[in-house]
Amino acid sequence: MPWPVLVVPALLAIIAVAYFVVRRRRIYRPLFTPEHYNEVAGLLVALRESALDELKLGATSDSAPPALVSSAGLALSYSIARNGELFVHHFAISLPAHRTPHAVGDRFAHFLANRLGLPTDQVRLGASQSTVHHMEFDADRKKHYGIATLPIGPPSESELEELRLNKRRIPCHPMDVSDTPN
Repeated sequence: MPWPVLVVPALLAIIAVAYFVVRRRRIYRPLFTPEHYNEVAGLLVALRESALDELKLGATSDSAPPALVSSAGLALSYSIARNGELFVHHFAISLPAHRTPHAVGDRFAHFLANRLGLPTDQVRLGASQSTVHHMEFDADRKKHYGIATLPIGPPSESELEELRLNKRRIPCHPMDVSDTPN
């Protein structure tokens, strides 16, 4: 068998793998920069205010929750609903143009929970089949007020380092997630 018959397919396979790796790196690398975490902290301030306004106005379950997209393409939505005496805080995290891996969804769920002062051992996580990641937290009136009034600033250098190394994770408290809009 002539050598080009063996070499050409091998080279094409190597080029395909290299393209896949470079493309993925181009998509995900901008998400984990300090500048992007700072941007997401700023977006969280606006999302929280919108979610609180929607709660005050009595938004229905048919209305879309407040949502914003970062410069790196991370989509975040935040809603707050009443469930008896509890306030249910809900986040949806995704990359609309791409599959959202757990490395993205879980890391940003941790980041958002940390920025809002949520006890991560009480946060519920889930991911839908469409790879939208969800995070929920139930708060009584006192905790809800604390979340609503907590100043949200940029992450510290030590927090950025922990996020970079992916040292902190939210314990898994699964939640039921469907692909219906929330």
